[in-house]
Amino acid sequence: MNEATLHILTHFTDSATTHVVALDIPVDHALWHVDSSRKVARDTQGHQTTDRDGNSVHVFYAYLVGSWKGVDHSIQIVSIPTSALIGERP
Repeated sequence: MNEATLHILTHFTDSATTHVVALDIPVDHALWHVDSSRKVARDTQGHQTTDRDGNSVHVFYAYLVGSWKGVDHSIQIVSIPTSALIGERP
């Protein structure tokens, strides 16, 4: 199964702490994150580019403000190989 990568950067309100997580997730979960973010994010963007090895990837960015208690803002970056998108969605 093809996998996507989800990077979540979260800045907490009560401290100067930023938490960074990188997760390998199934493509259908990555697409769910993209769709969900578009509904609530202050800003979203999507770009097609290549990775370091020259493989085509789609990168989606979402900037969320105050989505959770105690969180100032969060940035979610989803990277999906273009080859994984073929056939995943009409």
